Amino acid sequence: MSQDEVAAIYKAKAEADKQGWEQTRAICYWSVVAMNGNKTYKKPADLFKFPWEKGFKKTSKEAREEIE
Repeated sequence: MSQDEVAAIYKAKAEADKQGWEQTRAICYWSVVAMNGNKTYKKPADLFKFPWEKGFKKTSKEAREEIE
């Protein structure tokens, strides 16, 4: 296997992971909307942002401190 093939496989896997997380967020969003109505969250990205999206600012340390 060449380095280009390995890179292509890695890129495809990363894209599949992103799609999986996007799907999970969409399911969470519709669950929240079903329970609370559409008052607080207008779109799935309002629930939480991913590192690959614009506007993501928190580090994992900051997130842990926020929970505690």
